Amino acid sequence: MALLEKDELLAVIERLINSTKSGKLKWRPYQDRGEMEAETAKFVYYIKPRDDDDAPPYQFQVYAEGNRGMVLEVISSRDELELQNAMSTLYSSSKLSALGIGSLKDEIFNDLTELDSE
Repeated sequence: MALLEKDELLAVIERLINSTKSGKLKWRPYQDRGEMEAETAKFVYYIKPRDDDDAPPYQFQVYAEGNRGMVLEVISSRDELELQNAMSTLYSSSKLSALGIGSLKDEIFNDLTELDSE
């Protein structure tokens, strides 16, 4: 099922990445298997590694909010490098969001600074 064209899908993923990095969109683990989901007023966004190995390719799905059984879009990044790169960034950002980490670099530097001050 591909209702969105590739350029439209890339634009959606970029907006999700930007909203995630800015902290406006919060992700959470789904069923604790490396699967991530986030909700907005109308939709649920879901992303996971296709092979459950925490690596590309990824599967991205969009559901109608309140109706998890109604899949509106399913995309795999398997054959598209540009799509795979965007989905990889989204997946990494979603994991950091679920952990409450805004910037991995800043968190690591702060952690190491605290370690140095002990």
